[in-house]
Amino acid sequence: MQISLNSISTWKIKRRIKIPNSTPEPEIQAIPIKIRQYKAADKESVHAINQVSLEISFNYYYDLFHEREPELFLIAERENEIVGFILVKTGTHFDTSSSALIYAIAVSPLHRSSGIGTRLVNAICNKLEVKQIKKFFLHVRVENTRAIQFYERLGFSKIKKIKQFYSWGDDAFRMLKYID
Repeated sequence: MQISLNSISTWKIKRRIKIPNSTPEPEIQAIPIKIRQYKAADKESVHAINQVSLEISFNYYYDLFHEREPELFLIAERENEIVGFILVKTGTHFDTSSSALIYAIAVSPLHRSSGIGTRLVNAICNKLEVKQIKKFFLHVRVENTRAIQFYERLGFSKIKKIKQFYSWGDDAFRMLKYID
């Protein structure tokens, strides 16, 4: 037996056990994630994720986004369960030429850190590239360091700090990603 001090108050015990003639464990297969367009029947599931994940309800926008730009309202589905979504709008944002803005992105708490958010953003980037939209914006709370790191890994950069951006007074960073 091997004992090592992990921190002042935590001991970690490691045992090395050799099991003769054991068969290797089966490889765990990742459950595939399907990215697809939102359907009206998805509203309840999307709203449930919105409620537990975001401080703002985008319930009012679901139908509006679905009518205007259905290809930019995407759902992540895992084993026929909706586990994430992204709402994006194109237009002329912040006095620039044609661009896109993430209004909302959320992944169910049980499915976070499994690549679903990345898949949603990448799927939108592919659609924006086809539309020849080069600038992709978003806003994120300054205190939300986990989300900021996520967006930076995806190629977004902070371009502006906006004081009291949110109705409750929190500041936000505006971030930008250039679509190649």
